[in-house]
Amino acid sequence: MGTKVFRIIIGIIIGCALLVGIYFILPGKYHYRIKEFLQGMFNKNYKAVCRELKTKTVPGYPNVTFDTLMKKGTEGSAWTADELAVDKAGNGTYQVYADGYNVDLDLEHVMNDDTTQSYSRAHVRLVFNVDYYEKKLTSIKLVKIKVEQDNYVPSDKYYSEILEGLVERAVGK
Repeated sequence: MGTKVFRIIIGIIIGCALLVGIYFILPGKYHYRIKEFLQGMFNKNYKAVCRELKTKTVPGYPNVTFDTLMKKGTEGSAWTADELAVDKAGNGTYQVYADGYNVDLDLEHVMNDDTTQSYSRAHVRLVFNVDYYEKKLTSIKLVKIKVEQDNYVPSDKYYSEILEGLVERAVGK
């Protein structure tokens, strides 16, 4: 009887190890969706921060929310968060990531000439720094947009072109 229980325990441990291993080697499209689901189940602050951030409008596009931008402008969108400086009550600074996949973008004059940088079926990640105090977002800053391996920051002239491309894809403007 003792060896049967031992075998069951070892089987459970091996099964869990396989699931964790598979989770870490999954492509981002699936990895971030699972992470979003797990964070939503186990972290109420994450859920509140992301829910409120999704309802905020995209700068320069008054009728487009970030949720609409990611759901309709990309495929397989996922919202995840990391705590940067958060107290036990959940107040503090979070870094929120909005990931989307299968985005086609053309950025003109990337190399300061007449060339165009094209992205086909690319991964787009919006990175926000969010201050959350007393169950309200007090500050939201879109700090970077990452397209595949390239980073675009607010001072970058392609930053607004990327947002415009995503909005165009989301709402057809």
